[in-house]
Amino acid sequence: MDTHGAAPAPSMNEGDTLARKSPGVLFPVHVALLLTGILPLLFLMTIPAHDWPTRIWLGGSIFLIALVLRAVFPDRRWTLVALISLSVFLIGRYGGWRATQTLGIGDSQIRGYE
Repeated sequence: MDTHGAAPAPSMNEGDTLARKSPGVLFPVHVALLLTGILPLLFLMTIPAHDWPTRIWLGGSIFLIALVLRAVFPDRRWTLVALISLSVFLIGRYGGWRATQTLGIGDSQIRGYE
């Protein structure tokens, strides 16, 4: 059978796959749940942690949350999204700390590099 140049035949389940990928009626609920989880992280991202016990508590709790999520729900897509969100949270905290310490953002005494 020569199929050179011919388009592949559609699979029997192609319509089912497209139906599963459509947002559906629960899409607004999913967006609301996502925002409910992200907004507190954005708030916590800006809270300074000046002492070591607070930093250790925050880092340890994030690490434990990641371990529990990965152990309890190993093959779920939302677990991967949650782990990526935790990573973005920690990177955002570091970026905020670096911006306030190095660039002096938020400090009225520092006006850039003069």
